[in-house]
Amino acid sequence: MLIEVVRFWHYQRLRIAITFPWVTEEVYEKRGWCCSEYAIARYCDTLENRGHPELQDVEKEQQWPTDVEGYAALMNGENKVNFTSKGDRVVVQFNFFKMCLGPGWGQVSKYKGFRETACRLVFPYETKFEGRTPDLLTILPNGVIENWKKLEPKEGQGLIAYTYAQFTSEDLAQKQVDKDGSQWKGTEYCKTPFVDYYDGKCYVVQTWPTRFNKDFKESFQCVLTNPNRLQFEEAAVETFRECVETLFGAGATQTAPILYCTKVTTNESPCYVGTTQALKAYFDEHYDAMKEVGIKEFLSDSSFMSEGKDGKEPPERIEKEFKMKRGTKYVIYKKTGWETMGCCKPWEQFANESEFIGLSVE
Repeated sequence: MLIEVVRFWHYQRLRIAITFPWVTEEVYEKRGWCCSEYAIARYCDTLENRGHPELQDVEKEQQWPTDVEGYAALMNGENKVNFTSKGDRVVVQFNFFKMCLGPGWGQVSKYKGFRETACRLVFPYETKFEGRTPDLLTILPNGVIENWKKLEPKEGQGLIAYTYAQFTSEDLAQKQVDKDGSQWKGTEYCKTPFVDYYDGKCYVVQTWPTRFNKDFKESFQCVLTNPNRLQFEEAAVETFRECVETLFGAGATQTAPILYCTKVTTNESPCYVGTTQALKAYFDEHYDAMKEVGIKEFLSDSSFMSEGKDGKEPPERIEKEFKMKRGTKYVIYKKTGWETMGCCKPWEQFANESEFIGLSVE
C-alpha cells in the first residue's frame, strides 16, 4: 500500500493541487506524516518492496533514521520534513520509539504458548520426475540462505512455501550464492529460481523441503483450488509456480498440482519475544529456559544450534543452525510436527499466522 501511495503522489500531486487547491504540492519525501510512516515501516522491514524504482527515489532524498536520534533529526533537523498542521510535529515525536522500539525494547517477553493458523503451498514432487535432481536454496528475505540441498526423487517428498508474497532489496537480489556444492554457487540470487523481478519488485520464493506423508495429510486440510484469496495470495502462488516449473520443468505443476494446505494448531510450549541481542542475553542467563525451547547452544550473538528429534520410529536426534538478523524482533519457540525442535521466526512472519495464548507471563 505504501508503494502505491508513493507512486500516486509523485504522478498526481499537481493535478490534485489544481483540483483541490488546499492540498499541498509538497513531494512525498518532505511530507511529515508520510515520512514518519515510511521511516517506521522501513525500520521494521515491512515496506512492500525496497527494490521498486519510485521507492528508490524516495530513499535517496532523506537520511532515513536507524535510531531515535536519527528520527529526531528527520523531524527537526536541517532537512526536516513539513506538516500541514503545526501540532502534528509534536504528535509524531514519540511514534518511532513507540512503534519500532517500544517500552519493552531491549527486554524479552515470555508467553505460555500460541495458536497458529498455518497456511502453506505444497508441491508434492515425490517420484513423479525421474531423472531430475534440482538444487534447492531456501533464501530468506534478509538474504540469508537457510538451507541448500539436492532434491532426490522419493515417496513423500515435497516443497513447501508461505502463502503471502515476500520481497527483498535490489542489493540483496544481486548478492551471489556462496554455498559450496550447490549448482548455484557464484550465481546472483536474482538469476536463480528463488528470486524474481516482476513489475519492479524483487520477489523471494522462500521454499524448503517437507515430508508429504500420512501425518502431514492428516494434520493439514489440502485442496487443489484456492479456498481463500486473502490467505493464499495470488502473487505468492504464481511466484511459487514459476519457481517449481523452473526446477522441475515446464508443466510440472500439471503433473503434480500445487496444493493449498491449512492447519490450525495450539502450541503450549513457552515462547519468547525480543530482539536478537535481548534474546541472546536472556538465554545466557536462563539455561533451563534455553533447553526447554530446544536450543542446544548459541554459536554467536545472532545464531544458535537447535536440537530435537524427528518423527521416525525410533526417533532420530536432529540438529540445525538458525541465524537471526541483528536488531530485529524474533519469536523463539519449540516447533512441533514431523520435527520437534527449537526454532525462530521474525516477528512479522509469526504475527501473520499466530496469536499468543493469554498475556505475557514474564
